[in-house]
Amino acid sequence: MSREFVRDRLFRAFETTKPDGVGLGLATAHQIVRFHQGTMRVLSEPGGGTVVRLNFPGIIPATPAPEAR
Repeated sequence: MSREFVRDRLFRAFETTKPDGVGLGLATAHQIVRFHQGTMRVLSEPGGGTVVRLNFPGIIPATPAPEAR
């Protein structure tokens, strides 16, 4: 994907570079990642492949639930 496509259009719904694509996959994934205060980083080389890196904040362990009696 071109740098311009990644920067300007990649996470918009219904934007795609594939002839048979719908353009919902990364748009949906981006919303989910943002909901969880995470980030997505895209490294793409036209004709060479793409890597999408997801990063989520650290998780604080929940208080253990009381054991069933």
